[in-house]
Amino acid sequence: MAKPQIKQGARSADRLRGRMKMPPLVQPSRIKGVPTSKTSKPIVFLTEQRNGEKSIAKEDGPSEQEIVMIDVQTGSSEGGGKHGNISPAEILQKSGEKDYGKVYEVDLHASNLTRIHNLEKFSRLRILDLSCNHLTTIENLEQNKDLRELKLYGNRISEVKNLDRLQELASLQLQHNRIRRLGKGLSFLRKLKILRIDSNDIAQLEGKELTANSQLTHLDISCNKLQDLSAVNCLPHLEELNASNNRLAAIRNIRCKKLQDLDLSTNFLTDLSGLKDLHSLTNLNLATNRLSSLTAIGKLRHLQELNVSNNLLKELGNVAEQFPVLEVFNVSENAIVSWEQVCMLSKCQQLAELHISGNPFCKERFSYHQELQSQIPSLELLDGLTTKKQSGRVGSAPVMRPMSASTIVSSRQVESQLRNVEQQLSTFQSDLGQRFSSLRATMDSLPIEPPPSARSVEDSCDSRPSSGASSRPASRCSSRARLKEAKEFAARNFQS
Repeated sequence: MAKPQIKQGARSADRLRGRMKMPPLVQPSRIKGVPTSKTSKPIVFLTEQRNGEKSIAKEDGPSEQEIVMIDVQTGSSEGGGKHGNISPAEILQKSGEKDYGKVYEVDLHASNLTRIHNLEKFSRLRILDLSCNHLTTIENLEQNKDLRELKLYGNRISEVKNLDRLQELASLQLQHNRIRRLGKGLSFLRKLKILRIDSNDIAQLEGKELTANSQLTHLDISCNKLQDLSAVNCLPHLEELNASNNRLAAIRNIRCKKLQDLDLSTNFLTDLSGLKDLHSLTNLNLATNRLSSLTAIGKLRHLQELNVSNNLLKELGNVAEQFPVLEVFNVSENAIVSWEQVCMLSKCQQLAELHISGNPFCKERFSYHQELQSQIPSLELLDGLTTKKQSGRVGSAPVMRPMSASTIVSSRQVESQLRNVEQQLSTFQSDLGQRFSSLRATMDSLPIEPPPSARSVEDSCDSRPSSGASSRPASRCSSRARLKEAKEFAARNFQS
């Protein structure tokens, strides 16, 4: 399930999910309930459709009252369609190629497969999508050694195995399965960069299970039953980590120096002392925990977005000193009573988006929106509402903020696409110009006057001199009208 979010502005709407290198694959529908208390728990319904019937299982989770519906299409292996009968010829036809060696991507998403087979001939396969099927075992992939991306999410897999030959694999998606532990299943995937094992039944993650995957940059272990994150310390290149919706009570000694995005929302956190050394952090989500203070985090010089909504915070005095470049701050639904604590945020010189509703002081200070706008001139969004811009000097340049890593990547992708479009347009214009020039040369080679017709030549040859006062018309035997005229002429001039 996705992490709970208070209504956000455009700048901070679920940045971690948007910055992952793959699209969100399973989107649960959310029906927000009315929060009753800080300790209330969400109601989670897991619905499974079997032969048209829907069964519902109820499960309790961490704090915040909400209802989460996840529709898992489990189906049945009996009836309802083909199961595991896709032949290599069908796959080849679907790919639009004639040679097995030229197929680089196979999409078998939601194909009612019960086992993996008939892929041996596709030896150059790079991307394989087997998601949302009925697979229980990873098998028969030994011949697909060139695989770079493997999608197995939304199946019934309980064990990670038979991946030893896929040493070129860079992205592995195993979310929404029934995995309880990784074991040695990833020990040969030394080039793996993206790993998703969220929404499984993993209760313990050991460092030795991830030691071989030191190149990992993105790891999603959310929606499991983890109580410790020390295993990630063997991932020195990790940049994004999603550990939301687990059973974490404390964070200690995380040594991932390159970590930029960290999501620890919807846990039971009270101790954050392990975040002190994460100086590269730019986005931190601590929503829906049991935090009463942010002092233990220490000073994070590069932190731009911080979400601590739905906690037990009462003080904000050190926020400006701890996070000097903070731009987006969500502290809604906490226990802030003192208006003086809120005014401390005026020291955050780059603060552009603030969410502070749902605190006790809001009930007593109805005009806090106007007061905060005057005290924090840099604010652009306050509780999801656009603030009034103060008129500056005419011609003054707008304030430019540093771009985050994901924004830079997105900009480069857009620039690359624009260059490709320009190149295609240039090629099209050149080809169109050549064709037009060829057509014009052909038109110029044609004569201006049409050539004389055969009939006009015959007319000139068959013309006869006139007889008497009136001239005799030329004879054209093929024309009935001319024959009639000849008869009339003879009747007039040659009567006996």
